[in-house]
Amino acid sequence: MRRSGLFLAVLLTACGGSSTLPDGGTSSHPDGGNPGAQPTVTSFNASPATIASGASATLSWSVSGATSLSLSPGGAVTGTSVQVQPTQTTDYTLTATNAAGQVSAHTTVTVSTVPAQVALFPEIYVNGHAPVLLADPGGTLHLVYSATTTPNAGGSDYPVRYGECAADCTREASWHFVSLGDAGLFGGHARLALDPAGHPRVVYMSAPNLSDPTTLVFARCDAGCTQAANWSAGVALTGDSSLGNGIRDSRYFALDPSGKPRLFVTSTAGTTYATCEGDCTQTVNWHALGMFGSGSLERGFSLAFGADGLPRVAFTSGDLGTGCTPGSNTLIYMACSGACDTLTGTNWFYLPMFCQGDSDDYDLALDPATDHPRLALYDDYTGNGAVPSDLTYAFCDADCTTALGSWTQAGLGLGGHQGEGGVALALTAQGEPRIAYDQYDDGLGYAVCTGGCATTHQSWSAQTVESTDTMAATDPPPAPTGCSTNPQSYWYPGGKPQLWLDPAGAPSFAYEVYNLQSCNGGSPTHGPELVRFAQP
Repeated sequence: MRRSGLFLAVLLTACGGSSTLPDGGTSSHPDGGNPGAQPTVTSFNASPATIASGASATLSWSVSGATSLSLSPGGAVTGTSVQVQPTQTTDYTLTATNAAGQVSAHTTVTVSTVPAQVALFPEIYVNGHAPVLLADPGGTLHLVYSATTTPNAGGSDYPVRYGECAADCTREASWHFVSLGDAGLFGGHARLALDPAGHPRVVYMSAPNLSDPTTLVFARCDAGCTQAANWSAGVALTGDSSLGNGIRDSRYFALDPSGKPRLFVTSTAGTTYATCEGDCTQTVNWHALGMFGSGSLERGFSLAFGADGLPRVAFTSGDLGTGCTPGSNTLIYMACSGACDTLTGTNWFYLPMFCQGDSDDYDLALDPATDHPRLALYDDYTGNGAVPSDLTYAFCDADCTTALGSWTQAGLGLGGHQGEGGVALALTAQGEPRIAYDQYDDGLGYAVCTGGCATTHQSWSAQTVESTDTMAATDPPPAPTGCSTNPQSYWYPGGKPQLWLDPAGAPSFAYEVYNLQSCNGGSPTHGPELVRFAQP
């Protein structure tokens, strides 16, 4: 990641009388008289000095003799440090005060505006299935996506790719990939999770054709995971061709805090919550719980676990909600209170929330301190005369499966269609939301909540990570094959984004790039679809 250097100087400023300070600055004291025992600011620094938008910096100071401290911008402070998250370059002033006067010092946090550094994986991936990006406790990045290779070129035609990168990840050469298996023409939907030690676990759908049974494959690795021999895999669930109808592009797979796999899937038999104990490459160790009956219309699962080990999930349904126009879906929030591999009648609860139209563009995350649910969603509902809103953020802190009034939803103010092609939500260690979103065919956007994040009066700052034009400048799109008259070709980055924050809140992104081509003014056709990785 490229970082620009910054020299920080502590400047002590004068406000009143004329006492000389050790660094050549001056301090103030009442009426210009004897300064007495004024405060002393020995140091005031920012670390790191340069951050990406939305990341954190720590302001630290050493002060003696002060009865109060204030930070501008910021207000009164105590102790010896405070964490800040500016969205633009900000000069901070620390003022130390006592009865004899006050002393001020300055430092600056620079917010990087350097364009995102990117890696483009030059391999077409199948059917536009969303990539998955995560990082382990050591900071190594892990990426999974479903690819397609040239027929008859050797190897699998539709491999599931798993990759790792330990450093300098905007260079394609820093990534190391392995094929986990063949998903088949109608398969894919590969999802990735990491156990508490950072070991990868992958689930994908294998469907070579529509006449054979469809299976969900579970794969695991505990060491040397860029070598195929170190992976083991087996069938978790088997069904007909309808298996997987409800999981396209969704976050249907997760691990509980102990590392045990859990997933949601829909077929003509209904919606299933599947859990595993023991060796999960063996079908016999999987347990399938039927949640809703045959013909149910649930899809787009976003599954998350809190520290309590209990599942929460958001999904859309065509038959569980009320009040939405026919043909529209309702966004549902569901949670379990215990014994979640059974239905006792008192352990699973769901709440119909918002009319959602036909969109599955939402993502669920849980507050790291409280396990309370947070949602980023694009609302495309047009029923009953409604106009599609922009990207919104919703949160709840109590009674989240029983009272719709417990949920608060607020728009980010970004304008219509922002997020329509995909949304990803991540929370900082302090629970503050960050959202990656498709800018409706104009690149990848990134929004940072800068204030009032748990109120209806939220403040958001948004920026473009990569636009259509900037991608074309660095990676020119391929020309239409065999076209000599007015060839046209355009990249459209930003679809189905994945977002990960490092411990300081700095983001990394993985997202889809698709290509449209035309020749001599003809109708556009789809070119390659690729995976893109970016860091600001």
